[in-house]
Amino acid sequence: MRTPGGAAPLSRERVLRAAVALADQSGIESLTMRRPGQELGVEAMSLYNHVANKDDILDGIVDLVVSDIDVPPTGTDWKTAMRQRAISAHQVFLTHPSAALLIMSRYTIGPGMTRCSRDATRTSSSGST
Repeated sequence: MRTPGGAAPLSRERVLRAAVALADQSGIESLTMRRPGQELGVEAMSLYNHVANKDDILDGIVDLVVSDIDVPPTGTDWKTAMRQRAISAHQVFLTHPSAALLIMSRYTIGPGMTRCSRDATRTSSSGST
């Protein structure tokens, strides 16, 4: 569904993707509530319908970026799976360098981080040396 102006309606994902792009361009320290709003062509107050505050945006950035890390298919040899996951994570964090540091400072674990952690744990517990 598009708005009358042709833009996709505002959503949590659109807000977070705009925040990721801004963090990639200018660094995480330059991110404010106002900047994603400007990027999306809305007032900062409109963002609060989709994110609670800046901390929610930062947690969302981490979860969105971690969700981009490829999870190898079930049944992949554990060493191969861990290598594939590490290569994918490296590529994702090269693309989003601010998120690499941000991930270490966040306490909230979202669905993307849960998926990634659960899969890594499952893979490592099924392997042997």
